[in-house]
Amino acid sequence: MNQRPAFQFYPRDWLNDLDLQGCSLQAQAIMIAFICVTHDSPEYGVLWVAGEKRDPFSDQNFAKKCSKIFRITPKKFQKILRELVDSNVLKQDDEGCIYCARMLRNQALSEVRSAAGKCGGNPYLIKQSTKQNPPPLTTTTFSPSSSLSSKTPPTTSPSVQEQGGCGRVLSADEEDFIRLYAKYNTKTNKAGLVETLKKRALLGTLDLSCLDALRSKEREDLRIERAREASIQRVKQAEANQKRREVEQQAAEAERQKEGRRVAEKFRAQRLAALAQNGEEEPMISLSQSADCDAHPVPPTRRAE
Repeated sequence: MNQRPAFQFYPRDWLNDLDLQGCSLQAQAIMIAFICVTHDSPEYGVLWVAGEKRDPFSDQNFAKKCSKIFRITPKKFQKILRELVDSNVLKQDDEGCIYCARMLRNQALSEVRSAAGKCGGNPYLIKQSTKQNPPPLTTTTFSPSSSLSSKTPPTTSPSVQEQGGCGRVLSADEEDFIRLYAKYNTKTNKAGLVETLKKRALLGTLDLSCLDALRSKEREDLRIERAREASIQRVKQAEANQKRREVEQQAAEAERQKEGRRVAEKFRAQRLAALAQNGEEEPMISLSQSADCDAHPVPPTRRAE
């Protein structure tokens, strides 16, 4: 369970989140309560109630337990939770569990920073005075206590440099850690950071304790990106379906008007034939009378008379 007594809240991010601000005020209030409840969950940011996590939409018993925590009726809780999920404020995984992606990212980033701090932090951000600089590396051996943040490259023998550091190659976990650490570190020179991490790995001083957190963050980012792409595809498909329906409606309306004109022409031809058979001519109708006829059409039986 999370042992932190508090969490950071960014008012500007809250107010600038268009998905969240598009929800009702009651949904925003439930979101605040959701953050507080899941802050102490066994899985940070995931909705756990009474020691279990389930789908609150299909499991009515679980929804009833959640409604007691949030102090609303189960039906109202499910309605508001559906609003937050549909607005992309909260997420629902394959098992139906509800979670906050922002809280998971913050937790992964906190674990990465904590592990990096235990490793000594970022050497490029350490302010060292001239008295604190350790002696340079010798030409024959690597010294684990040597500073990796010095801008002057260590003077090693050509044979050691050609072999990549005492003939040692990086493992798959070390290469993955260096790639992910450089990927999520945006405040430093990435090329220099990669070189420093490689030196630490070759010296055997690279701490891989936060590798799982980095991989988890990458998987979460990938899942969010796939969900975003799927949402974009759904929107595009809905727009295409709407345009197709509009085209079909326009075609049906044009066909209906065409059929109406055909019926009118047929009726007029029959009327002219009846008048010609009786030796009569078609009466002239003024514009005002035509407008009256259009406004109050005469039944076909009366016209035939």
